[in-house]
Amino acid sequence: MDMDIHGGSMKYFFACMTFVCFILPLCAQQNTVVRLGPDLEVRKLHQNVWMHVSYADLPGYGRVGANGLVILAGPQVIIIDTPWNDALTEQLCKWIEAQGIIVMKEVVVTHHHDDNLGGLRYLIANGYKSFAYSETVKICKEKRLPVPETGILNMRRRNSAGVSVEFWYPGPGHTEYGLCAYIPEAKILFGGCLVKALSNTSLGNTEEANLAAWPQTLMDMKKKCPDTLIVVPGHGEPGGLELLDHTLKLLENRR
Repeated sequence: MDMDIHGGSMKYFFACMTFVCFILPLCAQQNTVVRLGPDLEVRKLHQNVWMHVSYADLPGYGRVGANGLVILAGPQVIIIDTPWNDALTEQLCKWIEAQGIIVMKEVVVTHHHDDNLGGLRYLIANGYKSFAYSETVKICKEKRLPVPETGILNMRRRNSAGVSVEFWYPGPGHTEYGLCAYIPEAKILFGGCLVKALSNTSLGNTEEANLAAWPQTLMDMKKKCPDTLIVVPGHGEPGGLELLDHTLKLLENRR
């Protein structure tokens, strides 16, 4: 009996140590915040992945932060969604350029709202190849918004440091068309505005939402990326897969 108790205690000890050894470095990375200006900051989520957060004052909403990602490794960078406007996007680009020589520059826009492509014109003018879901490109043309150059259905990018990112259309939700992204090496899911932060008590802007299809889209995302450790919403603090469950509850309450 004593041996069984000792063995169980040792297993518990090693399990706890494994948890601590994994979680502490992860928390330390997420606590790395660089302020680039009064309305822009970047937060380190992983060795090669940063979250950019830009702020704008919106009528009826107040000061709103919007999230995107910067995947930066070696001479290559992929930006997922731009800051709110060209000026903030220029600040972000200067920080990226300060990290070293960048040869390949790409930006992927998840959908057509200002918090996703407000700085797209600046990026295109400064040599970034731009991508979005094919239907999003059409919408941008119709609405006379900044237009991503290349329409895609899905896409996988892998850089020289071995960091890959997968883009795909998960289904309707916050808008009828859009993309989300997954970084397998970091187990980071960028849900964008499809996913709400735990602090959100409502779904926010639903003018173009497909409320009926949104729940299934979230469930499909969860099935596709079950190993996800960090979920980045379009606005607010990142978390885990519980953010998808939280969004599902908000949708259920809305109905």
